[in-house]
Amino acid sequence: MDIVGANLYNRYLQKVWKDRDSGKTEEATVSLPACRRIPKNVGLTEQTVREMESLLVGTGVYKQGDHTKGAMAAAATPHVYHGHRDFLDEPALTKPSK
Repeated sequence: MDIVGANLYNRYLQKVWKDRDSGKTEEATVSLPACRRIPKNVGLTEQTVREMESLLVGTGVYKQGDHTKGAMAAAATPHVYHGHRDFLDEPALTKPSK
């Protein structure tokens, strides 16, 4: 799972648990098209996880400090969002929690 996906899932978990803790029993408070909803008669295991951490793992490709060379050139170019069209451009979602 990538950083954005983990952060989106954590946001979802926070909403679900906030609703559960406040006594809301309705599953979907956001209206979704029928093709994206889980049918009510499906028996799924209850969600018990409360939080998701997003971690940036060093793989050997990234070398700390190398990104500073391109930082000046990157600052001059305008920001272009390359994410999925179903998600808003939220730079905070690209930041790992740890």
